[in-house]
Amino acid sequence: MRGPRGQWFARRFGRVPHTVVNRMDGGYVENLIQAGAIHGGVHFHVHRPESPQIHGLLRPVAVLFLALAAVALIVSDLGRRRPGPAWTVAACLLVVAAYLGVAHVRARRGRRGVFSERQLDIAATQLAGRLRTMYDREERLSRVHDPIPLRVRWSEGDPELVDHWENISRDSGQIPDIEGEFAEINEVYKRIPSRRLVVLGPPGGGKSALALRFARQALKGSPVPVIFPLASWDPRQQGLWQWAAALVSDRHPSLAARGAQRRAIAQALLETGRILPVLDGFDEIPTVTQATALAEFNASLGRDACFVLTSRSTAFEQAVAQSDVLTATAVVELERLTVDQLAEYLPRTSRKVKSGEGTLTTWDPVLARLGEEDGQARHVRRALSTPLMVGLARAAYSDTRADPMELLDPRQFPDSSAIEAHLFDRFIPSVYGGALADRTWEAEQAGIWLRFLARHVRAGGRRSWSGGGWTRRHPGGSAGWLSCR
Repeated sequence: MRGPRGQWFARRFGRVPHTVVNRMDGGYVENLIQAGAIHGGVHFHVHRPESPQIHGLLRPVAVLFLALAAVALIVSDLGRRRPGPAWTVAACLLVVAAYLGVAHVRARRGRRGVFSERQLDIAATQLAGRLRTMYDREERLSRVHDPIPLRVRWSEGDPELVDHWENISRDSGQIPDIEGEFAEINEVYKRIPSRRLVVLGPPGGGKSALALRFARQALKGSPVPVIFPLASWDPRQQGLWQWAAALVSDRHPSLAARGAQRRAIAQALLETGRILPVLDGFDEIPTVTQATALAEFNASLGRDACFVLTSRSTAFEQAVAQSDVLTATAVVELERLTVDQLAEYLPRTSRKVKSGEGTLTTWDPVLARLGEEDGQARHVRRALSTPLMVGLARAAYSDTRADPMELLDPRQFPDSSAIEAHLFDRFIPSVYGGALADRTWEAEQAGIWLRFLARHVRAGGRRSWSGGGWTRRHPGGSAGWLSCR
Protein backbone atom coordinates (compact mmCIF):
# COMPACT_ATOMS: atom_id res chain seq x y z
CA MET A 1 0.00 0.00 0.00
CA ARG A 2 1.13 3.51 -0.75
CA GLY A 3 0.18 6.92 0.50
CA PRO A 4 -0.89 7.91 4.03
CA ARG A 5 -2.87 4.71 4.57
CA GLY A 6 0.14 2.57 3.67
CA GLN A 7 2.36 4.60 5.96
CA TRP A 8 -0.11 4.16 8.85
CA PHE A 9 -0.28 0.40 8.20
CA ALA A 10 3.52 0.15 8.20
CA ARG A 11 3.80 2.04 11.47
CA ARG A 12 0.99 0.04 13.07
CA PHE A 13 2.01 -3.46 12.06
CA GLY A 14 5.54 -3.26 10.67
CA ARG A 15 8.90 -2.91 12.32
CA VAL A 16 9.21 0.72 11.46
CA PRO A 17 10.09 3.38 14.06
CA HIS A 18 7.36 5.90 14.73
CA THR A 19 9.82 8.74 14.86
CA VAL A 20 12.78 9.34 12.57
CA VAL A 21 15.30 11.95 13.64
CA ASN A 22 17.77 13.28 11.08
CA ARG A 23 20.70 15.23 12.38
CA MET A 24 22.03 18.15 10.31
CA ASP A 25 25.69 18.94 10.94
CA GLY A 26 26.38 21.29 8.04
CA GLY A 27 28.04 20.76 4.71
CA TYR A 28 27.56 21.81 1.14
CA VAL A 29 24.52 20.46 -0.65
CA GLU A 30 24.90 18.34 -3.74
CA ASN A 31 23.08 15.42 -5.39
CA LEU A 32 23.40 12.92 -2.60
CA ILE A 33 20.88 10.64 -1.05
CA GLN A 34 19.92 9.86 2.51
CA ALA A 35 19.85 6.14 3.25
CA GLY A 36 20.15 4.93 6.80
CA ALA A 37 21.93 6.93 9.48
CA ILE A 38 23.40 10.17 8.21
CA HIS A 39 26.09 11.65 10.47
CA GLY A 40 27.15 14.65 8.38
CA GLY A 41 26.26 16.75 5.40
CA VAL A 42 23.14 18.67 4.83
CA HIS A 43 19.71 17.07 4.92
CA PHE A 44 17.01 18.31 2.58
CA HIS A 45 13.51 17.60 3.74
CA VAL A 46 10.28 18.66 2.08
CA HIS A 47 8.32 20.28 4.88
CA ARG A 48 4.60 20.87 4.87
CA PRO A 49 4.14 24.57 4.17
CA GLU A 50 3.01 26.64 7.10
CA SER A 51 -0.43 28.20 6.94
CA PRO A 52 0.15 31.90 7.62
CA GLN A 53 -3.59 32.54 7.33
CA ILE A 54 -4.34 30.30 10.32
CA HIS A 55 -1.39 31.50 12.38
CA GLY A 56 -2.18 35.08 11.47
CA LEU A 57 -5.76 34.78 12.80
CA LEU A 58 -4.91 33.15 16.12
CA ARG A 59 -3.51 36.23 17.82
CA PRO A 60 -6.26 38.69 16.74
CA VAL A 61 -8.95 36.23 17.82
CA ALA A 62 -7.21 35.73 21.17
CA VAL A 63 -6.87 39.49 21.67
CA LEU A 64 -10.57 40.01 20.88
CA PHE A 65 -11.62 37.17 23.17
CA LEU A 66 -9.53 38.46 26.09
CA ALA A 67 -10.75 42.02 25.61
CA LEU A 68 -14.40 40.92 25.55
CA ALA A 69 -13.84 38.77 28.63
CA ALA A 70 -12.30 41.73 30.46
CA VAL A 71 -15.21 43.99 29.49
CA ALA A 72 -17.70 41.34 30.60
CA LEU A 73 -16.01 41.07 34.01
CA ILE A 74 -15.99 44.83 34.46
CA VAL A 75 -19.67 45.17 33.47
CA SER A 76 -20.66 42.37 35.84
CA ASP A 77 -18.92 44.18 38.70
CA LEU A 78 -20.27 47.70 38.02
CA GLY A 79 -23.06 47.39 40.58
CA ARG A 80 -20.65 47.05 43.50
CA ARG A 81 -19.51 49.99 45.58
CA ARG A 82 -15.90 48.82 45.66
CA PRO A 83 -13.94 47.16 42.83
CA GLY A 84 -13.88 43.43 43.42
CA PRO A 85 -11.55 40.66 42.21
CA ALA A 86 -13.18 40.85 38.78
CA TRP A 87 -11.40 44.17 38.16
CA THR A 88 -8.02 42.58 38.92
CA VAL A 89 -8.71 39.66 36.59
CA ALA A 90 -9.93 42.07 33.89
CA ALA A 91 -6.76 44.14 34.21
CA CYS A 92 -4.62 41.02 33.80
CA LEU A 93 -6.62 39.98 30.75
CA LEU A 94 -6.14 43.41 29.19
CA VAL A 95 -2.38 43.25 29.80
CA VAL A 96 -2.20 39.84 28.11
CA ALA A 97 -4.35 41.12 25.24
CA ALA A 98 -2.05 44.12 24.80
CA TYR A 99 1.02 41.87 24.75
CA LEU A 100 -0.52 39.58 22.12
CA GLY A 101 -1.56 42.59 20.07
CA VAL A 102 1.97 43.99 20.01
CA ALA A 103 3.38 40.55 19.16
CA HIS A 104 0.88 40.24 16.31
CA VAL A 105 1.88 43.60 14.85
CA ARG A 106 5.58 42.67 15.02
CA ALA A 107 4.93 39.30 13.42
CA ARG A 108 2.99 40.91 10.58
CA ARG A 109 5.81 43.35 10.01
CA GLY A 110 8.24 40.43 9.91
CA ARG A 111 6.13 38.52 7.38
CA ARG A 112 5.89 41.62 5.22
CA GLY A 113 9.67 41.93 5.20
CA VAL A 114 9.87 45.25 7.05
CA PHE A 115 13.37 45.05 8.50
CA SER A 116 15.84 47.74 9.42
CA GLU A 117 19.26 47.95 7.79
CA ARG A 118 20.82 46.91 11.08
CA GLN A 119 18.61 43.81 11.33
CA LEU A 120 19.59 42.73 7.82
CA ASP A 121 23.28 43.41 8.47
CA ILE A 122 23.16 41.25 11.60
CA ALA A 123 21.36 38.47 9.71
CA ALA A 124 23.95 38.60 6.91
CA THR A 125 26.80 38.39 9.43
CA GLN A 126 25.21 35.37 11.15
CA LEU A 127 24.66 33.69 7.79
CA ALA A 128 28.29 34.27 6.77
CA GLY A 129 29.56 32.73 10.00
CA ARG A 130 27.44 29.62 9.53
CA LEU A 131 28.50 29.25 5.89
CA ARG A 132 32.17 29.63 6.75
CA THR A 133 31.97 26.55 8.95
CA MET A 134 30.05 24.62 6.30
CA TYR A 135 32.37 25.52 3.42
CA ASP A 136 35.52 24.81 5.43
CA ARG A 137 34.19 21.39 6.35
CA GLU A 138 33.24 20.62 2.77
CA GLU A 139 36.64 21.60 1.41
CA ARG A 140 38.27 19.42 4.05
CA LEU A 141 36.10 16.41 3.19
CA SER A 142 36.64 16.82 -0.54
CA ARG A 143 40.42 16.97 -0.01
CA VAL A 144 40.76 19.93 -2.35
CA HIS A 145 43.89 21.13 -0.55
CA ASP A 146 45.37 17.69 0.16
CA PRO A 147 48.11 18.18 -0.84
CA ILE A 148 47.33 20.95 -3.39
CA PRO A 149 44.35 21.95 -5.52
CA LEU A 150 44.28 20.39 -8.97
CA ARG A 151 45.22 23.24 -11.30
CA VAL A 152 42.10 23.34 -13.47
CA ARG A 153 42.20 26.04 -16.15
CA TRP A 154 39.51 27.80 -18.15
CA SER A 155 39.24 29.98 -21.22
CA GLU A 156 36.63 32.39 -22.57
CA GLY A 157 33.38 30.75 -23.61
CA ASP A 158 31.83 30.53 -27.06
CA PRO A 159 31.06 34.11 -28.24
CA GLU A 160 27.55 32.98 -29.23
CA LEU A 161 26.81 32.28 -25.55
CA VAL A 162 28.06 35.66 -24.31
CA ASP A 163 26.37 39.06 -24.23
CA HIS A 164 28.00 42.13 -25.83
CA TRP A 165 31.09 43.25 -23.93
CA GLU A 166 29.68 46.78 -23.94
CA ASN A 167 26.89 45.46 -21.71
CA ILE A 168 29.23 43.41 -19.54
CA SER A 169 31.62 46.34 -19.08
CA ARG A 170 28.76 48.74 -18.25
CA ASP A 171 29.96 51.05 -21.06
CA SER A 172 33.34 51.42 -19.35
CA GLY A 173 35.16 50.21 -22.44
CA GLN A 174 37.06 47.60 -20.38
CA ILE A 175 37.53 44.14 -21.87
CA PRO A 176 39.38 42.29 -19.10
CA ASP A 177 41.32 39.07 -19.40
CA ILE A 178 39.06 36.44 -17.82
CA GLU A 179 41.18 33.36 -18.48
CA GLY A 180 42.71 31.77 -15.40
CA GLU A 181 43.06 28.71 -13.19
CA PHE A 182 41.52 27.28 -10.02
CA ALA A 183 43.16 29.52 -7.42
CA GLU A 184 42.39 32.68 -9.43
CA ILE A 185 38.60 32.40 -9.65
CA ASN A 186 37.83 35.24 -7.23
CA GLU A 187 40.37 37.54 -8.84
CA VAL A 188 38.95 36.85 -12.30
CA TYR A 189 35.41 37.44 -11.05
CA LYS A 190 36.37 40.86 -9.71
CA ARG A 191 37.68 41.83 -13.14
CA ILE A 192 34.18 41.51 -14.60
CA PRO A 193 32.48 44.93 -14.22
CA SER A 194 28.96 43.44 -14.11
CA ARG A 195 29.96 40.77 -11.55
CA ARG A 196 28.02 38.14 -13.52
CA LEU A 197 29.74 34.91 -14.51
CA VAL A 198 28.74 31.56 -16.03
CA VAL A 199 31.15 28.63 -15.62
CA LEU A 200 30.69 25.85 -18.17
CA GLY A 201 32.42 22.50 -18.43
CA PRO A 202 32.10 18.79 -19.17
CA PRO A 203 30.64 16.24 -16.74
CA GLY A 204 33.04 15.89 -13.83
CA GLY A 205 34.94 18.95 -15.01
CA GLY A 206 35.26 20.53 -11.57
CA LYS A 207 32.46 23.11 -11.72
CA SER A 208 31.08 22.43 -8.24
CA ALA A 209 34.54 22.37 -6.67
CA LEU A 210 35.28 25.71 -8.33
CA ALA A 211 31.97 27.13 -7.07
CA LEU A 212 32.84 26.01 -3.54
CA ARG A 213 36.30 27.55 -3.79
CA PHE A 214 34.80 30.83 -5.03
CA ALA A 215 32.19 30.92 -2.26
CA ARG A 216 34.70 30.20 0.50
CA GLN A 217 37.08 32.93 -0.65
CA ALA A 218 34.25 35.42 -1.26
CA LEU A 219 33.21 35.10 2.40
CA LYS A 220 36.14 37.37 3.23
CA GLY A 221 34.09 40.29 1.90
CA SER A 222 30.50 41.06 1.04
CA PRO A 223 27.89 40.22 -0.17
CA VAL A 224 27.54 36.76 1.41
CA PRO A 225 28.05 33.98 -1.18
CA VAL A 226 25.39 31.28 -0.84
CA ILE A 227 25.59 28.11 -2.94
CA PHE A 228 22.19 27.08 -4.30
CA PRO A 229 22.12 23.54 -5.81
CA LEU A 230 19.68 23.94 -8.68
CA ALA A 231 18.96 20.20 -8.75
CA SER A 232 16.33 20.81 -6.05
CA TRP A 233 14.56 23.62 -7.95
CA ASP A 234 11.61 22.78 -10.19
CA PRO A 235 10.63 25.91 -12.17
CA ARG A 236 7.17 24.44 -12.74
CA GLN A 237 6.45 24.55 -9.01
CA GLN A 238 8.13 27.72 -7.72
CA GLY A 239 9.85 30.91 -8.84
CA LEU A 240 13.63 30.99 -8.56
CA TRP A 241 13.98 33.59 -5.80
CA GLN A 242 11.03 32.28 -3.79
CA TRP A 243 12.71 28.87 -3.90
CA ALA A 244 16.08 30.40 -2.98
CA ALA A 245 14.60 32.27 -0.02
CA ALA A 246 12.83 29.12 1.20
CA LEU A 247 16.09 27.17 0.91
CA VAL A 248 18.03 29.72 2.96
CA SER A 249 15.22 29.73 5.52
CA ASP A 250 15.13 25.93 5.83
CA ARG A 251 18.89 25.49 6.04
CA HIS A 252 19.54 28.35 8.47
CA PRO A 253 16.88 28.30 11.20
CA SER A 254 18.95 30.64 13.39
CA LEU A 255 17.90 33.59 11.21
CA ALA A 256 14.58 33.80 13.08
CA ALA A 257 12.35 31.71 15.33
CA ARG A 258 9.38 31.45 12.96
CA GLY A 259 9.51 30.03 9.44
CA ALA A 260 7.52 32.87 7.88
CA GLN A 261 9.87 35.47 9.35
CA ARG A 262 12.94 33.49 8.27
CA ARG A 263 11.69 33.41 4.70
CA ALA A 264 10.97 37.13 4.81
CA ILE A 265 14.49 37.84 6.09
CA ALA A 266 16.01 35.58 3.43
CA GLN A 267 13.96 37.31 0.73
CA ALA A 268 15.08 40.70 2.01
CA LEU A 269 18.73 39.60 2.02
CA LEU A 270 18.38 38.57 -1.62
CA GLU A 271 16.48 41.66 -2.69
CA THR A 272 18.92 44.07 -1.04
CA GLY A 273 21.99 42.41 -2.53
CA ARG A 274 23.35 41.07 0.75
CA ILE A 275 23.42 37.56 -0.72
CA LEU A 276 25.55 36.68 -3.74
CA PRO A 277 23.82 33.68 -5.38
CA VAL A 278 26.15 30.90 -6.55
CA LEU A 279 23.75 28.82 -8.64
CA ASP A 280 25.31 25.39 -9.07
CA GLY A 281 24.12 22.88 -11.67
CA PHE A 282 21.84 24.58 -14.20
CA ASP A 283 21.97 21.35 -16.24
CA GLU A 284 20.23 19.49 -13.39
CA ILE A 285 17.02 21.46 -13.83
CA PRO A 286 14.46 19.33 -15.74
CA THR A 287 15.50 19.49 -19.40
CA VAL A 288 12.08 20.51 -20.69
CA THR A 289 12.10 23.62 -18.49
CA GLN A 290 15.70 24.77 -18.91
CA ALA A 291 15.02 27.35 -21.63
CA THR A 292 12.04 28.75 -19.72
CA ALA A 293 14.05 28.79 -16.50
CA LEU A 294 16.87 30.70 -18.20
CA ALA A 295 14.43 33.28 -19.57
CA GLU A 296 12.77 33.67 -16.15
CA PHE A 297 16.15 34.06 -14.47
CA ASN A 298 17.19 36.68 -17.00
CA ALA A 299 13.97 38.65 -16.53
CA SER A 300 14.37 38.64 -12.74
CA LEU A 301 17.76 40.37 -12.78
CA GLY A 302 17.93 44.01 -11.74
CA ARG A 303 20.72 46.24 -13.00
CA ASP A 304 22.92 45.66 -9.95
CA ALA A 305 22.25 41.92 -9.59
CA CYS A 306 25.39 39.77 -9.30
CA PHE A 307 25.73 35.99 -9.51
CA VAL A 308 27.80 32.97 -10.50
CA LEU A 309 26.14 30.09 -12.36
CA THR A 310 27.59 26.68 -13.30
CA SER A 311 26.36 24.27 -15.94
CA ARG A 312 27.39 21.52 -18.27
CA SER A 313 28.23 23.11 -21.59
CA THR A 314 25.67 21.29 -23.74
CA ALA A 315 22.71 22.08 -21.48
CA PHE A 316 23.52 25.80 -21.36
CA GLU A 317 24.11 25.94 -25.12
CA GLN A 318 20.72 24.38 -25.83
CA ALA A 319 18.93 26.69 -23.39
CA VAL A 320 20.55 29.79 -24.92
CA ALA A 321 19.63 28.58 -28.42
CA GLN A 322 15.97 28.37 -27.37
CA SER A 323 16.00 31.52 -25.23
CA ASP A 324 18.72 34.19 -25.13
CA VAL A 325 22.10 34.91 -23.58
CA LEU A 326 22.17 36.13 -19.99
CA THR A 327 22.30 39.91 -19.92
CA ALA A 328 25.70 41.46 -19.11
CA THR A 329 27.13 38.04 -18.23
CA ALA A 330 30.62 36.74 -19.01
CA VAL A 331 31.09 33.05 -19.80
CA VAL A 332 34.13 30.84 -19.26
CA GLU A 333 34.59 27.15 -20.03
CA LEU A 334 36.73 24.71 -18.08
CA GLU A 335 39.43 22.97 -20.10
CA ARG A 336 40.32 19.31 -19.97
CA LEU A 337 43.39 18.37 -17.96
CA THR A 338 46.74 17.94 -19.66
CA VAL A 339 49.54 15.46 -18.95
CA ASP A 340 51.56 18.28 -17.38
CA GLN A 341 48.75 19.00 -14.91
CA LEU A 342 48.50 15.30 -14.06
CA ALA A 343 52.26 15.10 -13.59
CA GLU A 344 52.14 18.07 -11.23
CA TYR A 345 49.36 16.57 -9.11
CA LEU A 346 49.21 12.76 -9.02
CA PRO A 347 52.78 12.01 -7.80
CA ARG A 348 52.23 14.36 -4.86
CA THR A 349 49.19 12.31 -3.77
CA SER A 350 51.08 9.01 -3.48
CA ARG A 351 53.91 7.65 -1.36
CA LYS A 352 57.50 7.48 -2.52
CA VAL A 353 58.98 4.09 -3.35
CA LYS A 354 62.56 3.06 -4.03
CA SER A 355 63.52 1.82 -7.47
CA GLY A 356 66.64 1.20 -9.50
CA GLU A 357 66.42 4.77 -10.78
CA GLY A 358 66.11 6.33 -7.35
CA THR A 359 63.01 7.41 -5.46
CA LEU A 360 59.80 7.44 -7.50
CA THR A 361 56.05 7.19 -6.96
CA THR A 362 53.64 4.63 -8.37
CA TRP A 363 52.42 7.25 -10.85
CA ASP A 364 55.77 8.13 -12.42
CA PRO A 365 55.95 5.14 -14.83
CA VAL A 366 52.36 5.78 -15.93
CA LEU A 367 52.96 9.48 -16.53
CA ALA A 368 56.06 8.69 -18.55
CA ARG A 369 53.93 6.54 -20.89
CA LEU A 370 51.19 9.15 -21.19
CA GLY A 371 53.51 11.38 -23.19
CA GLU A 372 53.61 8.78 -25.96
CA GLU A 373 51.23 8.62 -28.89
CA ASP A 374 50.19 4.97 -28.77
CA GLY A 375 46.51 4.14 -28.57
CA GLN A 376 46.45 2.98 -24.95
CA ALA A 377 48.19 6.14 -23.76
CA ARG A 378 45.51 8.17 -25.55
CA HIS A 379 42.78 6.15 -23.82
CA VAL A 380 44.28 6.83 -20.38
CA ARG A 381 44.80 10.53 -21.17
CA ARG A 382 41.19 10.79 -22.26
CA ALA A 383 39.92 9.01 -19.14
CA LEU A 384 41.98 11.19 -16.79
CA SER A 385 41.06 14.48 -18.47
CA THR A 386 38.58 15.63 -15.79
CA PRO A 387 39.01 16.29 -12.05
CA LEU A 388 36.34 13.73 -11.21
CA MET A 389 38.22 10.86 -12.85
CA VAL A 390 41.54 12.04 -11.41
CA GLY A 391 39.94 11.99 -7.96
CA LEU A 392 38.72 8.43 -8.57
CA ALA A 393 42.17 7.41 -9.79
CA ARG A 394 43.70 8.87 -6.66
CA ALA A 395 41.30 6.92 -4.45
CA ALA A 396 41.94 3.71 -6.39
CA TYR A 397 45.74 3.88 -6.54
CA SER A 398 47.32 6.67 -4.46
CA ASP A 399 45.33 5.66 -1.36
CA THR A 400 45.89 1.91 -1.82
CA ARG A 401 48.71 -0.44 -2.79
CA ALA A 402 47.24 -1.13 -6.24
CA ASP A 403 49.44 -0.42 -9.27
CA PRO A 404 48.10 2.15 -11.78
CA MET A 405 50.25 0.60 -14.54
CA GLU A 406 47.37 -1.82 -15.09
CA LEU A 407 45.48 1.04 -16.75
CA LEU A 408 47.90 0.72 -19.68
CA ASP A 409 46.87 -2.88 -20.37
CA PRO A 410 44.78 -2.85 -23.59
CA ARG A 411 43.37 -6.31 -22.88
CA GLN A 412 41.73 -5.14 -19.66
CA PHE A 413 40.85 -1.65 -20.85
CA PRO A 414 40.29 -1.44 -24.61
CA ASP A 415 39.08 2.17 -24.50
CA SER A 416 38.65 5.18 -22.20
CA SER A 417 35.10 4.17 -21.23
CA ALA A 418 36.41 0.88 -19.83
CA ILE A 419 38.97 2.77 -17.77
CA GLU A 420 36.31 5.12 -16.40
CA ALA A 421 34.01 2.21 -15.51
CA HIS A 422 36.91 0.50 -13.72
CA LEU A 423 37.69 3.61 -11.67
CA PHE A 424 34.05 3.94 -10.64
CA ASP A 425 34.00 0.28 -9.62
CA ARG A 426 37.15 0.71 -7.54
CA PHE A 427 35.90 3.79 -5.72
CA ILE A 428 33.48 2.13 -3.28
CA PRO A 429 35.91 -0.65 -2.16
CA SER A 430 38.74 1.86 -1.73
CA VAL A 431 36.60 4.15 0.45
CA TYR A 432 34.65 1.57 2.45
CA GLY A 433 37.61 -0.76 2.77
CA GLY A 434 39.50 1.60 5.06
CA ALA A 435 39.37 1.89 8.82
CA LEU A 436 36.56 4.42 9.01
CA ALA A 437 35.39 5.43 12.47
CA ASP A 438 31.72 5.66 11.50
CA ARG A 439 31.57 2.89 8.89
CA THR A 440 28.38 0.87 9.36
CA TRP A 441 28.21 -0.76 5.93
CA GLU A 442 30.61 -3.03 4.12
CA ALA A 443 31.77 -2.10 0.62
CA GLU A 444 29.60 -4.75 -1.04
CA GLN A 445 26.46 -3.54 0.76
CA ALA A 446 27.20 0.08 -0.07
CA GLY A 447 27.74 -0.79 -3.73
CA ILE A 448 24.38 -2.57 -3.97
CA TRP A 449 22.50 0.35 -2.47
CA LEU A 450 24.30 2.98 -4.51
CA ARG A 451 23.65 1.11 -7.77
CA PHE A 452 19.98 0.93 -6.87
CA LEU A 453 19.86 4.65 -6.12
CA ALA A 454 21.75 5.46 -9.31
CA ARG A 455 19.21 3.54 -11.39
CA HIS A 456 16.40 5.37 -9.61
CA VAL A 457 17.90 8.77 -10.36
CA ARG A 458 18.61 7.86 -13.98
CA ALA A 459 14.96 6.83 -14.35
CA GLY A 460 13.90 10.33 -13.31
CA GLY A 461 13.06 9.63 -9.69
CA ARG A 462 15.29 12.26 -8.12
CA ARG A 463 12.54 14.49 -6.80
CA SER A 464 10.38 11.63 -5.54
CA TRP A 465 12.67 11.12 -2.54
CA SER A 466 10.78 13.65 -0.48
CA GLY A 467 10.50 11.46 2.58
CA GLY A 468 14.20 10.79 3.06
CA GLY A 469 15.43 13.99 1.52
CA TRP A 470 18.47 14.64 -0.59
CA THR A 471 21.70 14.80 1.30
CA ARG A 472 25.31 15.26 0.53
CA ARG A 473 27.40 12.84 2.49
CA HIS A 474 31.15 12.41 2.66
CA PRO A 475 32.31 8.85 1.98
CA GLY A 476 32.34 6.79 5.11
CA GLY A 477 28.81 7.00 6.47
CA SER A 478 25.97 4.66 5.82
CA ALA A 479 25.40 5.93 2.31
CA GLY A 480 27.34 8.14 -0.04
CA TRP A 481 26.59 9.31 -3.50
CA LEU A 482 29.41 10.32 -5.80
CA SER A 483 28.37 13.40 -7.71
CA CYS A 484 29.47 13.56 -11.33
CA ARG A 485 29.42 17.33 -11.44
